[in-house]
Amino acid sequence: MRLVRWLVVRSILDPSSVEARGGDALVESLQASGHDVDEIDLIAEGFNPCMTGDEHVNYDQIGLDHPDPMVAKHIELVKAADGLAFVFPSGWSVPAPLKGWVERTLLPEVGFVFSPRTNLLGPNLNVAHLAVVTTSEHPRRHRLTFGDPARRVVTRSIRSMCRRRCKTTWLSLYDRSTATPAEEDAFVGAVRTTFAGL
Repeated sequence: MRLVRWLVVRSILDPSSVEARGGDALVESLQASGHDVDEIDLIAEGFNPCMTGDEHVNYDQIGLDHPDPMVAKHIELVKAADGLAFVFPSGWSVPAPLKGWVERTLLPEVGFVFSPRTNLLGPNLNVAHLAVVTTSEHPRRHRLTFGDPARRVVTRSIRSMCRRRCKTTWLSLYDRSTATPAEEDAFVGAVRTTFAGL
């Protein structure tokens, strides 16, 4: 199936960073391939990652009718998406703004549904391709030692909300603090090549 609408969610403090450049390459490649691309920049929009007391108490009932206009708009965008991409620098896990976005946006009846009959959670997103463009200050072997929490959040938790045969693409520049300009350019080029022609 050819995807037609992507949502790209960014959580980046430094707009001149290599992950920001990678995010730009991602968006440009998708658009050049004819996809519609919606973007959410959590930092630029001033997204509040903290769930309010009312949201916590009414977590199971909020669904598509979120009282926060910004979150409501984000829910609308994620429900319309065939492809979902995240762009962020990774410490040990995903950045706090992105973690808060997942918790406040991918609610019951949005990201997943609960079946009283089976007592199980089921996927509720139309996403057929899940992608990540990220960087890490640590070598890959160090991240694997600790189970790579950022990767697990996306490829297990969020992917479980997507379509059954959802494709996953993970592009990471490891050991970023020692990366040369040439290695950074190669990473951005790899992002551009990976998403060209989708």
